Amino acid sequence: MRFVSIQALIIMKEAAGRPRDLDHIQHLRWILNEIKEMNRTDDDIDWSLTTWEGSRRAQLRHWLAFTVRERLQAIEDLAEVAARIARFTATE
Repeated sequence: MRFVSIQALIIMKEAAGRPRDLDHIQHLRWILNEIKEMNRTDDDIDWSLTTWEGSRRAQLRHWLAFTVRERLQAIEDLAEVAARIARFTATE
């Protein structure tokens, strides 16, 4: 098995120029941005959020801060992400 970086995969797919790769390229860019966000370092780490219970409480606090309209938008966005993942996994 051969491994390549996500950035290299994006470059290869762009170079191929196949229309069917456009969704895959966008998905890979999204993954790359998520990885960059996860690798961001902050000096103030709340270690309680690293447990299942702590992360669940933090997620509930975030949701409570949203207005009803923002909650609906977030649910629609999550549905779109789920559909993209389903399309991505169905093609492989």
